[in-house]
Amino acid sequence: MFEETSSVPQYPTVRFLARWGRCFTAIMTLAPVLAGLVVLFYGGSWLWLGAALLVTPVVYLVISSYMELIRIIGDTLLPR
Repeated sequence: MFEETSSVPQYPTVRFLARWGRCFTAIMTLAPVLAGLVVLFYGGSWLWLGAALLVTPVVYLVISSYMELIRIIGDTLLPR
């Protein structure tokens, strides 16, 4: 169905995440805080913002370790 045009496999998602990993990490780290602010703005409890602030460091650790793994995979799989 699909014909390979190159004998070297391409990994576009790994390449994209290796290149834009820092931006992705920053966006995903700020997402819980922004969600907590949106809930607060629409009449939610302050507890949602507090929970978001507590979750933010955990999200940062998980996403940054994932980005490090992507960089390692990219270094080993992608041709230079």
